[in-house]
Amino acid sequence: MRLMEGNSAVDKKGCIRGLRYLNDWNVSQSSVTELIKALREQFELEPPVYTIVPEKIKTELVAALNLRISQELRTIRSQVLGELQPIAKSTLSEVGLSKEQSSLQKQKCKLEEGIQLKSKRLSEVNDWMEQNFYLSQEVEPGMIMCPDNVQIAQILRSHADNDALQDGLALLHDAFERRVINLDTFVSEVRRLSKEQYKARALIRKIQKRSHSTEQRA
Repeated sequence: MRLMEGNSAVDKKGCIRGLRYLNDWNVSQSSVTELIKALREQFELEPPVYTIVPEKIKTELVAALNLRISQELRTIRSQVLGELQPIAKSTLSEVGLSKEQSSLQKQKCKLEEGIQLKSKRLSEVNDWMEQNFYLSQEVEPGMIMCPDNVQIAQILRSHADNDALQDGLALLHDAFERRVINLDTFVSEVRRLSKEQYKARALIRKIQKRSHSTEQRA
């Protein structure tokens, strides 16, 4: 992740300077929980960082897209063949055999053309994915597409949770070093966030393992 230039709350070094709640900190009234809430609200309105999509996630997205398009091609082919078979059985006769064969041949040609078109589009999509992913373009979090594949969506969400928790731990260290929070609060919050981060990383590993098993069976 990289810092977003021009952010009103975070400077070029990544330090929080423009957050009102932090500037108005009161030892007797303020809390780390409210500070994190204020940071979340501020960063939802104006994200301080943007994400570079990891190479591993790019590969998983391409694999998921290829699988989805292949499934759709097989479904279309099965539907068309299923529609052609009853027609052939019910309409073929000795008198109109030649005409029906010609009609079926035309439908077969259209089916093959459709399959070729789908295959061409699949190739174009693969080329586009490779060109855009391997150019290492930087993508803002708000511009990332929400995938309809549940496993990919879970992986992206878990990575986002892990990054957010890592940022929260960094803020705690900064607040403790500046003596904004005491040692007891610091230790308690670090334990809580570390536990949540462990769960997020464990979920990522579990989803990736399940995804690889599914690909091997396919």
